[in-house]
Amino acid sequence: MANENAESYDYETVNYLRQAYQSRYEELSKAMDMELSRLEKLGQVLESLNKTEKLAKNKVLYPIGEGYYFEAEAGDLSNILVHVGGGYYVEKGLDDAKSFLGLSAKKEQAVISQIMKAKDEVEENIVRLEYQSASQNY
Repeated sequence: MANENAESYDYETVNYLRQAYQSRYEELSKAMDMELSRLEKLGQVLESLNKTEKLAKNKVLYPIGEGYYFEAEAGDLSNILVHVGGGYYVEKGLDDAKSFLGLSAKKEQAVISQIMKAKDEVEENIVRLEYQSASQNY
């Protein structure tokens, strides 16, 4: 939605636009929560990758479902399958996997920045429309 000049609208239009902006703000808030969750998961994966050397030849718990695990011995952890999107996985060395993860985190941060900018613009429009609505009530 473009930046609206609220002063040229009647009361009903102002309320309609305010509701539309509030709905958009809620959508952006949900998108922000999803992206922050993804970024947090990337951080957890990076933390796990940093611990892989300690896991080699040790017993680990392997998840097989919600709350179900089996014990296994960690083998060669020098190569890791990395999900690159679209259901495709690529085998990467540990350092390459960490680098790829870092790039993914940077992309997530860029998306979060875009969402924050959009939220700020929507919030400015909501405030402007609320001011307009309050002015019309007097």
